[in-house]
Amino acid sequence: MSTDNERLTRPLARVIEIIGLGLAAILVLGVVTSLTGSGSIGGFGRGATPICATDPYMGISNSPDPGVEPYQAKPGSTLDTTFNLRACTGHPTMGQRLLETLTSVPTVLLYGCILLLLWRIIRTAQRDGPFTLRVAATMRLLGWIVMAGAVAAAVIQQLALGMLINSMLTRAAESPGSAFGSALYALLPVPLLAGAALITFARIIRLGASMDDELKATV
Repeated sequence: MSTDNERLTRPLARVIEIIGLGLAAILVLGVVTSLTGSGSIGGFGRGATPICATDPYMGISNSPDPGVEPYQAKPGSTLDTTFNLRACTGHPTMGQRLLETLTSVPTVLLYGCILLLLWRIIRTAQRDGPFTLRVAATMRLLGWIVMAGAVAAAVIQQLALGMLINSMLTRAAESPGSAFGSALYALLPVPLLAGAALITFARIIRLGASMDDELKATV
């Protein structure tokens, strides 16, 4: 029975292993390049380079006064006015590097949590079978993590991006309200559908496991 369960979960297990090894390789490479001075991890390291921030949702071509840019860069920073709002600084502060890190790390953590929960489902299904209460509980948790995690990651990253861009401009261009639109965009449609599907399948598995227990009790 264990062999059949392993064969059943093998495709997903192989994909998780490949993705996990890829993420580990990227992390190791980042540590090595940071220590040798040729790179950085999340903007930190001896080889850390200047940083830039771009808001893909905000264009700055429409100025209220012709010939006058709506935003100006602070000394030490530059502003790209060709299409979207993009600001760069050649000598970022520690706070700016931390904000740059927060523009990407939440998504990485979310993917890590999803991979971990998927691996728990696979290991439990291989050991006890796919139709168990433990598998159902983990799958239900995974569904909520996919939906809530997508929203939380989008909010944190957009807030960090806005604060990073504002730190390089003479007047604020980003408002906290932009995080709401980013959260809605991140949730719809895939995370919402995937999360709802996982929660539904978890209920089906839980019902099947309960029915199986009842059948065993009557035999």
